[in-house]
Formats: sequence, structure tokens, C-alpha cells
Amino acid sequence: MYSTLDPTTVTMNLIPPVLASQQTKPRCATLRVYLPKEGQQQLSVSELVYLQSQENYTWLFWANGQRTLLPRTLKHVEAKLPTNAFVRLHRHHTVNSSHVVGLCQRATGLVVMLSNGQSLDVARRRTSQ
Repeated sequence: MYSTLDPTTVTMNLIPPVLASQQTKPRCATLRVYLPKEGQQQLSVSELVYLQSQENYTWLFWANGQRTLLPRTLKHVEAKLPTNAFVRLHRHHTVNSSHVVGLCQRATGLVVMLSNGQSLDVARRRTSQ
């Protein structure tokens, strides 16, 4: 008799291993983090304005003016965010592109203006990107 094939198995075998690993762990619109006082939380990425690194910690700045400190590096937190929504400006800053209001050229370089009134410098090597 004929055996039935599972379509997910067939398609996964045709996809290169690098792409298959990205597809098995999709990045979603919520960020799951552990906060010391509140415990495990699911936070909406759409309300996240920007992230700022401070050594091995990351500050999350929200649209409502609050900020949250995570005991993780910026690189670790960035890996959990949707790549199409967030842009790395500098080694210390990553911004949500939907909260960018404008760009301003100053004597020190390019500056990004955000919806919460904050302005962040763009690294010289990232201005072409």
C-alpha cells in the first residue's frame, strides 16, 4: 500500500538548514521576558520605542514613558525582536522604525527623532544603511 507523506516534513527537507532553523522559530509581535518583580511577562513590541544597552543590561523604553531594565545584552534581546521592525543605530541603540518621526543632519552626524521626543545619534558607519 501507499504511505501518506506529511507535507511539513517534505517541505522542511527541501529548505536549506539555515533557513529551516529560522522558520522553526518565528519572531512574533510580543516579547517574552522575565521581570524580577512581575515574573514571566509577554510585552507588546508595537509599544516599544527603543532599546539602550548598558554593559550586560538592556533598557526598554516604552511609548507610555515607562522603562524596563532587563538583565540581558542588547544582542540577546534583539534576537527575539522582529527584524523588519527594528533597526540598529549604534552599538548602544536599537529603534522601532514605526516610532521614528524624522531624521536630522547635525554637525556631529545624523540624528533620529523618535515619537517620544527623544533624539538618538546614528553611528557613522550605519548612516549609509
